[in-house]
Amino acid sequence: HDMFGIVVFLSLPLACFVLSRTFLKAPANIGWFLYSLLTGLILLVLFVYFGVAWENDSPVGGLIQRTMLIVGLGWVFCLSITLRRKLN
Repeated sequence: HDMFGIVVFLSLPLACFVLSRTFLKAPANIGWFLYSLLTGLILLVLFVYFGVAWENDSPVGGLIQRTMLIVGLGWVFCLSITLRRKLN
């Protein structure tokens, strides 16, 4: 469980950074560039905070983890809605 958690929680910010570079190439997508870049940065910061909380057996670890999920999956949701609208 711990091993796959690391994969998931590092894959989300990586996807944000990869797509932010793609969005940067089209001036019309500057909003998505900023949203993706900021989401990736927030996810990495939360990942570090979660790691510290986990190592210290802090009771806020679960809250940080769920915040990461909300931020990351919220980005995935918004991206999927945007892509669906563009493809229809």
